[in-house]
Amino acid sequence: MNQNRKQQFQSYHGSSNEDGPHYAKSASMRGYRNTKARFRLAKRRRRRRNLMIMLLTIVCLVSVVFALGIPQQIHNVYGMLTDPGSSKAQGSSGNSFRNAGGTGDVGGSGDGGGMGDVGAWKGPEDAGGTGDAGGTGSMGGANIAPTLELVDGKNTDIGSRIDLTRLYSPNAILVALDSGEILAGQNEDKRIYPASLTKIMTALVVLENTQDWEECMTMPEEIYSGLYAEDASMAGFQAGEKASIKALLYGIILPSGAECCEALALHVAGSKENFVDMMNQKAQELGMENTHFRNTTGLHNENHYTTVRDLAVLLRYALRNDHFREVFTAHRYSTASTNIHPDGFTFNSTLFRYVESSVVTGGEIIGGKTGYTGEAGLCLASLAAISGREYILITTGADGNHETEQFHITDAFTVFNQLGASVSAGQQ
Repeated sequence: MNQNRKQQFQSYHGSSNEDGPHYAKSASMRGYRNTKARFRLAKRRRRRRNLMIMLLTIVCLVSVVFALGIPQQIHNVYGMLTDPGSSKAQGSSGNSFRNAGGTGDVGGSGDGGGMGDVGAWKGPEDAGGTGDAGGTGSMGGANIAPTLELVDGKNTDIGSRIDLTRLYSPNAILVALDSGEILAGQNEDKRIYPASLTKIMTALVVLENTQDWEECMTMPEEIYSGLYAEDASMAGFQAGEKASIKALLYGIILPSGAECCEALALHVAGSKENFVDMMNQKAQELGMENTHFRNTTGLHNENHYTTVRDLAVLLRYALRNDHFREVFTAHRYSTASTNIHPDGFTFNSTLFRYVESSVVTGGEIIGGKTGYTGEAGLCLASLAAISGREYILITTGADGNHETEQFHITDAFTVFNQLGASVSAGQQ
């Protein structure tokens, strides 16, 4: 009986030395497991392949984006959208400035004004910008110029209400800083002599070719005799004086110091001629098609010319540089102690020293650079913030000099008051 059961059991389940249902079941299980392992392996391979495809796709897309220059375009658009444009004051003002004559002016062919009040005062107007070097190898970003083409906006609601025909300045252009719209203009493309508005380009080229504007340098003695002979305007730095690049940049824009221009040109480029070549190259990069420079100061030369349109392009670009904006919008600046001036000294803006109040309708004038030679007349590049937006005004060729009414400043108040009224009318 037991033997029969054993035989039946073995015939069903199989024994250790023969095939049977138990062996078949084990073989089936092994086949299932092998198939499952192959599926897992294939799945892992598909994942690795998909990951490689995704990585290659990302690499290709990034390469295309940089090849098309899209990051630079985004940076430029962001820069325009984030330019400060808040109005600090509301109200209306006429031509509110002091006819201070030529007090403090050095010579008649420049437009500056020697030293201002001596002292160590440094007001909040002097603050601005980030104070840090930006970009690679320069103060304030890459040297590649964004698209700065100006567009016609004279027939807009705002532009149509502005009249430039009664200005003292025969050449003028008013531009919205953010959009580049020309809201008003006359003789925009006529060749003119820029006088000390040239120094806007001088300061910009220095900034874009300087690593650290706190760096100190020594004023070279050889530049002074020629400047004295030309009766150029001076900031007040003496031969052999040690000063920072930052202080000299303030000296270029505020008192229009010719010695600061030539000293920095030698420091940056090794010679004045090399620096002027850099200025002309920058003008070409910016699309200033009717501009040619022959010196760093704007002293008269028949082959040193530009247009108010080109100057608007230049100023619009320069104001994107935080350090330039800081200097351009300052009212005064006090230098640190130097080997020549142990207490430092202070100089004032050639624009704001004539102005009792910078308030205009709906805003205020927040920055500017003056210019004058007998051939160029009275010139002004100014910046105003009105109802939350910023506007550039370039005027040149006004009659007068340092001893007369400052007609270029009168024109600035006239235009910006018209603009404020026009903006206000458009908002009603």
